[in-house]
Amino acid sequence: MTPESSVASVLARAPDGESPAGEIELTDDFKGRFRLGRILGVGCFGTVYHAEEVATGRPVAVKFLTQQTSRDVLARFLLEGKLLKEIRHPNVLEVMEVQEIGGHPYMICEYVDGGSLAQRLEGKKRLATAEATTIILDVLAGLHACHMRGVVHRDLKPGNILLTGSGQAKVADLGIAKDYSSGSPNLTIPGMILGTPKYMAPEQIRGAPVVIASDL
Repeated sequence: MTPESSVASVLARAPDGESPAGEIELTDDFKGRFRLGRILGVGCFGTVYHAEEVATGRPVAVKFLTQQTSRDVLARFLLEGKLLKEIRHPNVLEVMEVQEIGGHPYMICEYVDGGSLAQRLEGKKRLATAEATTIILDVLAGLHACHMRGVVHRDLKPGNILLTGSGQAKVADLGIAKDYSSGSPNLTIPGMILGTPKYMAPEQIRGAPVVIASDL
């Protein structure tokens, strides 16, 4: 699964974009709850839009998955949405719902306006000690919430850490996460290598089972 298939990799792109394309026929129910805005980014498997929750005026991000995705990509998209809905924590990206419109599965999550840690590092190269410490503690808190739920992230990297305008860090992109909870589907073939090589734990590189420590 490529990074472009994740919510975080697209949310972290430049905020300027085109108006939403007309290929998705929105239902009256959707239009009554969300006002779709500009495109935040386009990936291999979907498009992310900036939107506004009509009732509250709250900004949100909406990711539509394309109809041409494989069964594996769809399964991981749905698992990511399920996990992010269940793991409610200030340092984990919040997902409000996962639904479908005319064959287009979509995910509604909070809009994070500060970009990714990867972008921050590109601009600064080095972070001040206080800022780095805050981000590290936030990420550890988010990971702890995931681990307490029985979830191993498997792809923690700067691009999957989103920052708010105030500097709060949020763990995002559970697209290739391993859910060890009872009854969860096994989407990974034994020996399959998933993740980003530069940030993989040694056991991931070997294709061995991952554990909580693999995220650290």
